[in-house]
Amino acid sequence: MTTRPNRLTVGAGTSRTVEVDIECGTTGTKESYLICHFENIEKPTKMLIKGTFRGPRVTIDADQEDPALDFGFIHYRPGCTIQRQFGIFNEDGIPAKWSLEEMEHCINKEYGQSEFTSTISTGKFIFTGS
Repeated sequence: MTTRPNRLTVGAGTSRTVEVDIECGTTGTKESYLICHFENIEKPTKMLIKGTFRGPRVTIDADQEDPALDFGFIHYRPGCTIQRQFGIFNEDGIPAKWSLEEMEHCINKEYGQSEFTSTISTGKFIFTGS
């Protein structure tokens, strides 16, 4: 937490504005106290500084609450490959890293691998400004 200015003089009958910046490395609610010392006042005043940091709003195929990718009925042929796409959307300017992996209970136990492949399994949304 930083303040600007960190020292100032307040004249009689006037006020001053202090800017407080808070920074956090993780999401969640953070609390801290700012201690204000005043000349000729014995006891400092403490002020609670509180903020809730949230991560990016990222969705898969935006309008679906429980997204699904249905390949439908496929005629099998040896070596047959079918491709479908889905969108990952970052709805605000917070950078977001993402990765894809298949749930373990879906992996073919006999061969120890998935029947599905992804050409891109990780990525990062970078905010470019507006």
